[in-house]
Amino acid sequence: MVEHTYDVLAQLDGIGSQVDQYVNISRVFVLTGTEDFLGPLEDLRPQIADEMASLELLVADNPEQLARLIQLGPPVARRLDMSDNYIAIRRRSALAEAVEEIPEGGESLAAEIRERISEMAMVETQLLGQRRAEAAASDTAALVTVSFAGLSGLGVLALTVAALRRQTIERLRAEKSLRTSEERLRFVIRGTNDGVWDWNIDTGEQYTSPRWKELLGYPEAEFSDPVSMFFDTVHPDERPAMDAALKSHFEEDTPYSVEIRAQHKDGGYRWMLMRGEALRDAIGKPVRMVGALADITERKQAEEQLRQAQKMEAVGQLTGGVAHDFNNILTSVIGNLELLKETGRDRPDIQGFVEAALRSSNRAATLTRQLLAFSRKQALSPVPLDINELVGTMTQLLRSTLGENIEIETIRGPKLRKALVDGGQLETSLLNLALNARDAMPEAGKLAIETANVTIDWDHAEGDIDMTPGSYVMVAVGDTGVGMTPEVVNEAFQPFFTTKEPGKGSGLGLSMVYGFVKQSGGHVAIDSEVGRGTTVKLYLPHAVAEWAAVQHPTTEKASQASGGALILVVEDDPDVREFLELALGTLGYAVVSCEDGPSALAKLEELHTVDLLLTDVVLPGGMTGKEVADRVSSIRPNIPILFSSGYTENSVVHDGKLDAGVKLLEKPYKREKLARYVREALDKKR
Repeated sequence: MVEHTYDVLAQLDGIGSQVDQYVNISRVFVLTGTEDFLGPLEDLRPQIADEMASLELLVADNPEQLARLIQLGPPVARRLDMSDNYIAIRRRSALAEAVEEIPEGGESLAAEIRERISEMAMVETQLLGQRRAEAAASDTAALVTVSFAGLSGLGVLALTVAALRRQTIERLRAEKSLRTSEERLRFVIRGTNDGVWDWNIDTGEQYTSPRWKELLGYPEAEFSDPVSMFFDTVHPDERPAMDAALKSHFEEDTPYSVEIRAQHKDGGYRWMLMRGEALRDAIGKPVRMVGALADITERKQAEEQLRQAQKMEAVGQLTGGVAHDFNNILTSVIGNLELLKETGRDRPDIQGFVEAALRSSNRAATLTRQLLAFSRKQALSPVPLDINELVGTMTQLLRSTLGENIEIETIRGPKLRKALVDGGQLETSLLNLALNARDAMPEAGKLAIETANVTIDWDHAEGDIDMTPGSYVMVAVGDTGVGMTPEVVNEAFQPFFTTKEPGKGSGLGLSMVYGFVKQSGGHVAIDSEVGRGTTVKLYLPHAVAEWAAVQHPTTEKASQASGGALILVVEDDPDVREFLELALGTLGYAVVSCEDGPSALAKLEELHTVDLLLTDVVLPGGMTGKEVADRVSSIRPNIPILFSSGYTENSVVHDGKLDAGVKLLEKPYKREKLARYVREALDKKR
């Protein structure tokens, strides 16, 4: 019977471990999207079904345990079905969309499964104590004396010897069964990743498995009082919750399962899941407690990275929308200020006011560009770029910008592949990083810029939810400044987050770098230590052969002469539309303007000649600017198209890159830039 109890405990442990493994594999797939991780699932679900069936046979003689097992079946099935649903959602959606679609309820199901398994295990553990006591009692069996009328003394002796023989055989069998069960339990304990613990509350006697000590980095000799010492390693912030959970378990018999941080021997903290069950005496007093300890640090890190990714995505969408509205406003403000400045040349008394307003407006335009960069909504023009050459040309600029007290060192990697990036945006990003480094070295210091070809494998990528394994061109900007704490590093990419004094920075420099690199298909990493400095590494996609072969001719500065061309303008914002009419009119163009696509197509039918279509990308009326352009091109193929927008969208930009042949005038723009883009578009017609 003792062996039977051990078999039930082993089956329960196996079911719990296999369900956890099934769920963990599905979570890894959601985070990575890599099908290779799903291989073990093909056999795992049938194995769980077999384990449940075997357990049903083992507890068939115990109606109460059989009822508990029947109650365990549905939540296990629902948990596995939920994991299969996670996989199906991730297969059809990107990570961000999949996270939004994934239903809630997994943690409550997991808690229910743990509770039911713990309840069955507690009952079996109590039975184990009873059956061990019964096995011990058999060792003191009394001699059998038989007295029958007329039976000789020799017959009585023979019966007594036979009874003793049977008792001895039964005792040896029980001892062998007990040894087999204990050996099986030892194998289970050694094979699990959890640390097992057993605490006799009355006597203070404690047992912990070797894995328990390994989780905290302590050898056996240094952990003589393991359970008590563990409580001392718990982070002070976690102690109240752990103590409250233990008190509630003892007094109200609520499930004991807490997630806490425990200090490893190396000084760092690990996230641990501590579960346990109290065994009680006849009056319900806890006399013993058994449980398990699991390291969940990687899971917590993955959850935190997922939360950060979701938060960054949400903030990005918000800031992108705000930037779009501001760009429309600023286009009208900057444009009209420039017109006022030009028409009021004979009024020196107002020129100073106009200049001040223009400076403020241009600063606001810079701010919106940074917001768009963070939200990954700027239009990029990536080309194969020699990063070593770019770093070389920037060095002199950095020397004059950073000052003589900053030493600059460049370490340019040999045979560096070309990166597929927008050169202007990369130059701005490197300048931002250099300025941040200068601010971190107020007295003096050293700035190092390093380039190299790097390959990120799965082992290095698994710590970053956004990082994809592959080959990259790496640019690292490092300083010997004050460094950052881990808490500051975690917030560094947040828009408007800054450690500088008020008025000394917008808090958008690093967030702009982050958004640009992510939109380019790369990754960003920060390595910082207080007192030793900071290094920011940009991992940029390298240019493949077909990109490297593409020619990107430069366009000479176009003339601003109009030649009386007629421009059809489609712009929904009335202030921007009015500015375009005035600005293009002062440049000598004839302008016909409309607020949406349908009215523009109606105008096209009325006009005999149209030399250029200038259309906003985002329009009301059921048609986007791209759809308007396609209709115009199908009717009059020779009309050149110029798009304008303060916020990119998928109709003309895909994967953060402008579609081939698309010319985009990004808002806000100055009158000179408007004139140049219009002239270039008209010149191509010729």
